[in-house]
Amino acid sequence: MTVLLDSNVWIEYLQGSKIGELARKFIENDEKLIVSTINLSEIYGFILKKKGAIEAEKAIQIILKLSFVISVNTPIALNAAKLKVENNYGLGDALVHATIIDQNSKLITFDSDFKNKENVIYIDKNN
Repeated sequence: MTVLLDSNVWIEYLQGSKIGELARKFIENDEKLIVSTINLSEIYGFILKKKGAIEAEKAIQIILKLSFVISVNTPIALNAAKLKVENNYGLGDALVHATIIDQNSKLITFDSDFKNKENVIYIDKNN
């Protein structure tokens, strides 16, 4: 199975949080991991703000070592626009959703905006 870990999942995993442990089975298994350039930007920005450039760079290097990067191309961008309108998503969520459709993959996320969506494994952080 090909999986895309959402930014929030990567961040929790990289911080070594208890909820991040739930991602370990996907990261350290035989799953094919992909990451959107959108996720890389979100993760880098979050860690840059919280911990600085050195830690942000380390985090991105870990993700790049474990994942195959999927760039936003024209079909993904146009489908994201449709998904944004249909689901009232922010642009980042729409691009990630369009990426999993394009790549015929699953999304692993803690983001409730994706709850009950096709090809999404939603993990409730509160349970």
